[in-house]
Amino acid sequence: MSSLVVSNQAIMKRLENLASFYIELKDPKPALVTLASGGITLAVDLIRILAKKNITDFPFEVLAPGTNFAQQATKKLENYKRILVIDDIFDTGQQLLESKKVLSKQHDVFLAALLLKNQNQPEQLDWHGFTIPDVWVYGYGMDDVNGFNRALFDVVTKDKLPEGYIAP
Repeated sequence: MSSLVVSNQAIMKRLENLASFYIELKDPKPALVTLASGGITLAVDLIRILAKKNITDFPFEVLAPGTNFAQQATKKLENYKRILVIDDIFDTGQQLLESKKVLSKQHDVFLAALLLKNQNQPEQLDWHGFTIPDVWVYGYGMDDVNGFNRALFDVVTKDKLPEGYIAP
């Protein structure tokens, strides 16, 4: 049985904070970019929050990590000077850090992830929502046994979490 790591309410509160972070980036507003690997549902919720704040005029693109990433980025993002790349989980960091490496050649790049696993260094990101133990978690917006749930669940039982860990 899985145990709740981060509640939906806590996630939404942190996404409000991410929306504020985006708003504070000022002009020119960065294009909002997500990686197709896990950030799409997260991006949709962020866009809903921005819309509630009457912020609707911003570019949004989805890039698929892989061999043609640089070509996609060049084609889709050529008109933007600044980019905010968001993803659900900063696990190994490989996808976000590689995307920054490619995008930084032509853009000012900011990185954001909802979850930062505690084996990573927070300064690798410009924004993160939660720091969690290095346990495997479902990606954002995955279905659980009770149906669609935006909360994240780990695959270990609660008694296997590190001693003293308190879920946000």
